[in-house]
Amino acid sequence: MLATHFKFHFVNNLGLDMDLNGNSSAEILQVNYKKWKLTTSGALEFDSETALTYTAADISDGGSAELTQDDNSTDLDWALHGEMNYLTDDSSASGTVDLYVEYSTDAGTSYPSDAADFVPTEDLLFVATLPIVGDGAGYKRSTNFEI
Repeated sequence: MLATHFKFHFVNNLGLDMDLNGNSSAEILQVNYKKWKLTTSGALEFDSETALTYTAADISDGGSAELTQDDNSTDLDWALHGEMNYLTDDSSASGTVDLYVEYSTDAGTSYPSDAADFVPTEDLLFVATLPIVGDGAGYKRSTNFEI
């Protein structure tokens, strides 16, 4: 079940830095999702799709980056269906891009990633992994996930 406030995190395990800031047209990291819930009449209701693209900075090998917070406190959706996408033109990319989620229990004021000793693979909930073996320009991989 979704929390009232949550954020997605990417973890780079590709053996190289992700050039997302300076070369964003050639390297794209994105999450698209639709939240859903059952209405009081029992009907399934989907929200509109949310598309989040990470371009704030490069992600070093072994590093992580977070996307913006989703405030679910008004709609109180129960779950979501999503897709993680990664596009690279780096033929040496080989490994995985992992997706994690973290929840806030105090209306989005604090998250596990705020801790000084934060380790994404230990402090967050694993969502999906995307295996990557780069083969040159236009290489794109996607995977679906559910929470």
